[in-house]
Amino acid sequence: MNKTLSTFAYLFSAAALFGCKPRSYNSDVLSVSELPVQQVPNNQNDIYSRSRFHLITPTGAKIFSAIKAWENGQLEKAGFFAQPAMCAANASHVLEMAGVNGYSAPLLVTMVNAVKARGGVVVQLPKGSKDMSRALGTIFGGRIPVGSFVSGCLRPDCSGQAGDGHIALVGDIDESGSIKIYHNNWFRPDNNPNKQWQQHMIPLDWFNKGFKRRWMPTPWIYIQRDTAGNPSDVKVRLPEIDDLDPSNYFVTVSIPVELMKEVKANQGVTTDGKGKVTPVVVSAPAPMTSAPKLQTCKQLKVFDDKDPNGVNMRAAPAGLFQCTLPNGTAAELLEENGQWLKVRAQCNGTLTDGWVFMFLTQPNCQMEK
Repeated sequence: MNKTLSTFAYLFSAAALFGCKPRSYNSDVLSVSELPVQQVPNNQNDIYSRSRFHLITPTGAKIFSAIKAWENGQLEKAGFFAQPAMCAANASHVLEMAGVNGYSAPLLVTMVNAVKARGGVVVQLPKGSKDMSRALGTIFGGRIPVGSFVSGCLRPDCSGQAGDGHIALVGDIDESGSIKIYHNNWFRPDNNPNKQWQQHMIPLDWFNKGFKRRWMPTPWIYIQRDTAGNPSDVKVRLPEIDDLDPSNYFVTVSIPVELMKEVKANQGVTTDGKGKVTPVVVSAPAPMTSAPKLQTCKQLKVFDDKDPNGVNMRAAPAGLFQCTLPNGTAAELLEENGQWLKVRAQCNGTLTDGWVFMFLTQPNCQMEK
C-alpha cells in the first residue's frame, strides 16, 4: 500500500475510533505525526510538595508535568523541535501533552489571540519597572498561574521579521525567588558578545552537537513586594534574552481560561517547595486589562522533515487526498479547524484550496525565534 492510501486508511480508522476528540501528545509520537496519543501522567501532590510556586492550579499541575517531561522528550525529536522558528510549536506541544487544547499554533500571536477568544486574560506589561509591578498586581496580586504564556514581540502588534517574537510558559520559582519560564531557548555562545558559554545558555554539549535551541527553563523576573504582599518593583533576571524582557520588548502575559476558572474557584495554591501547601483565596476576579491587537500571519509554507516528498493536501480535515505539496511550497491560510489548516496553494500546477496538518506548516511572514 502506498503512503497516501496507508495514511488515509489509518486516519479513517482513527477518526472512527476517536471521533472529534482533540489530539494530545506524549514522548512516543509527537507533533510531526497525525496519530492521537495519550497525555503525560500527572501526580499533583508530588508536584505541589517538590517545587515552589506562586500560584498553581490542577490544570497548571498538568501543564507543569508536561513542561518537565518535554525537557527530555524534545531531545528525541530535536531535528524538528529544537530548531529556529519553533517556539510556539514547542509551547503548543507541551499544552497538548497536558490535555489543554485549543491554543496550538505555529505562531505566538495565534496562541495569544486564542486566549482572548476563549475568555482568558491578556495583560500587556509596561516597560517601566514600577508600572510593570502595578500591571502584575492586577493578576491575582502578582501571582501568575503556572501554565500562563509569556510572549514578547519587537513591535506592539507583533509584526516584524524573522526572530522578532518569542513565547514561553510560566513554571516554578527558583532558589532566588525569581519566576522561571520554560521555552525553546536560543541563548548560546555564538549570539553572546564575548562568544563564551554562560549560565542559562543551552547546554554546551548540546550546542557542540550543532543544535541552536533547547526546551529548558531560564529565570525571568523577580517580583519585589511591599509589606502587604503586593508587587512594588520588578527586576529582570536575564536581559540577554531580550525578546522576553518586558523592559525591552512588548511583553504580554496570557492566562488561559482554564486556569482563570480554577483560580476564581479557589482551587489555586502557593507552595514553598518543602511540602507546605497554602490555599490561595481569591475575593475578586482579575480585571480584564486592555491587550494589544496582534497581527495575523496568513502566509505559510509547508514542510515535513520526515518526508522528502512533502505534505499531503486533503479535501477536508483528515479527508480525501488531493495532492502532495513539495516541501517549501508557499500557502495562504484561509481557515483553521482544530489541528488542521485550510490553505490555498499550487496543487499539481493549479491554485487549489485544501487542508494540511497544522504542525507541517511554518509561518512565512513573521517567524518565531
